Amino acid sequence: MASAGPSTHERSPGCQCDDSYSIYMIGCSKYPDSDTVGGPMQRYDMGERQWKKVDRPLPGGKRYNFAVTTVRNTIWVLGGATGVLDSILKSVFVYDPVRNEWEGEKAMIHCKQGLCAAFIENRVYAILDICRKYGNTVEVYYKGMWVPSSPMRHRRHSFATAVAEYQIYAAGGIWNGEELMSVEYYSPLTFSWTVLSLRMPEPRAYFQLAVIGDKMYAVGGDAYQSIKSIDSMYTDGQWSTGAVHISHYLRNVVSVALNKDIYVVGWIFGHHDEGQLRILQLGDASTSLVANLPREIRFNGARLAVLKMQPFEAE
Repeated sequence: MASAGPSTHERSPGCQCDDSYSIYMIGCSKYPDSDTVGGPMQRYDMGERQWKKVDRPLPGGKRYNFAVTTVRNTIWVLGGATGVLDSILKSVFVYDPVRNEWEGEKAMIHCKQGLCAAFIENRVYAILDICRKYGNTVEVYYKGMWVPSSPMRHRRHSFATAVAEYQIYAAGGIWNGEELMSVEYYSPLTFSWTVLSLRMPEPRAYFQLAVIGDKMYAVGGDAYQSIKSIDSMYTDGQWSTGAVHISHYLRNVVSVALNKDIYVVGWIFGHHDEGQLRILQLGDASTSLVANLPREIRFNGARLAVLKMQPFEAE
């Protein structure tokens, strides 16, 4: 398959890029101000350092405010909403990169948008039910069934989740119009949520959590202003501001962690037709790699996922 567009690279000798992985971007929009996102997925090929179009659009048409998680090298897309008023979804679709196909999975109990998802201990968790007035509900998928699980302690939306040390962390977000600093975690052993006494250093919403080794990183944020710092929480519960900062030119960032790097995608501020993938090497203030997004990629409400193995490629 030919490249989806030109790219530029600035790579440092210490880049930890692993050519056996690909980054998938789900939910691209042609217009940055569009209410809905959809169309073909895009895949960043680590070996060729190029974006490629995956000619398998998400079933069910365009959607936004959905959740993405990876389950045994497949991508799960949960819930979301369409451009039609009150058209909130409870559908679940699974993408297999080997067969390059989507399959429908059993729908969730409730329609959800603005949710987060996580996979741990052979279970998929759908966290939050925004159509029930920013609730704190949780559903879990296990052995072919969705069942209710313990709700979060704090109500929030536009928050971030991550799996670390066999626990699901939920941090930040918005409630009653206020950005939050609180962090809580769910233990599949006790089936309960616990609020951490130590909050994040600053309020964050519309951001990402990335886990590398024994550290969890809060990346970006776009509440009242763009947050450039990347804060890390060590396993002993202490937060610190990392040496790496996201360029102030990037807004609405999404990110994933791979090996010792954080991959950040966002819009170049002030240029609605331009976006970048930045690979940030932790512990080094320099950017390991910069790749411009192809012009046909219009990043708006997208989600990222990392998969191993080379996917099927149509001729």
